Amino acid sequence: MAQNKWSYRFNSDLTRAHQIIRDILKFVGEEKIVLPKEEMSELKLIFSELLHNAIIHGNEGDRAKFVHVDIELKNGVLHACIADEGKGFDTKKVMEKTNSSSDMESGRGIRLVKGLTDSLSYEASGRRVYFCKKLSYR
Repeated sequence: MAQNKWSYRFNSDLTRAHQIIRDILKFVGEEKIVLPKEEMSELKLIFSELLHNAIIHGNEGDRAKFVHVDIELKNGVLHACIADEGKGFDTKKVMEKTNSSSDMESGRGIRLVKGLTDSLSYEASGRRVYFCKKLSYR
């Protein structure tokens, strides 16, 4: 598979996030990748959780701030970066929390995404999240 990239920037609007997810899945489909329905649902869930976190928690719903999405498909692996313009957060503390089941509400989305991806990491004080997911084909 050839290397292909997709980038987009949009204002912090939850209704835009839904369209961005559709655009991402369309991009994956245009690259001649036919994913099983279950894996397509997983991608929707991953991007939904991370985009909503960037809009609601990162940018605090401020429509003047932007969310940046960068995707690269390379050798059957989807690499993604989602960045917000917020203040950031203590990534170590949050990641430790996701490894414990003591607080099921806080960090639930991150815990879910960790389980659906092959790798998940934060940089820039939590303003950028990176993940990789190996894609299978039908």
